[in-house]
Amino acid sequence: MLALDYGRYLNVCPPRTRSPFFGVSFLPGVLIASRMLSKLQHLLSSAFTEECQVVYFLVELRKTLERRGLVDDYTALKFYCDWAMHARLDRAGAKEFLKRIDNIETAHSFGIFSDGVQKIAIAMDFLRQEVFRRDLHNALRELDLNADICTINNLWVRFSICMLMS
Repeated sequence: MLALDYGRYLNVCPPRTRSPFFGVSFLPGVLIASRMLSKLQHLLSSAFTEECQVVYFLVELRKTLERRGLVDDYTALKFYCDWAMHARLDRAGAKEFLKRIDNIETAHSFGIFSDGVQKIAIAMDFLRQEVFRRDLHNALRELDLNADICTINNLWVRFSICMLMS
């Protein structure tokens, strides 16, 4: 019986999509990328109302960016993806992003910022997630996805609230 089913499987599945595991096929990279973009676009087409939606969106976005070799172009986005996916922010990317924030404090303590205005502006951008928002917008545009979540304030606020729950 197994040989018969396996024979049918070999006839139905083209060689490039056959899996070494019987009955499970893996799509070629192009189809996977297309499916990932479709998932992302579907998620972006409705309002985010729950933490799990944002986490799933960030996971799929991160995977898509990694597959295209773009994830390191978006430091803040990478940091927030790490934040959503990991209990501890101890990975290299998160450490580097946090180090930048620490450097602001160090520069201020050594008087590099004469009036503190620049330090406050950078810190406020971080707290308001402006750098993340800008990275997310740019990444979505680069992937030819709808970026309304970054440009329409009520969509951004809903997304941010759900993300901060993670």
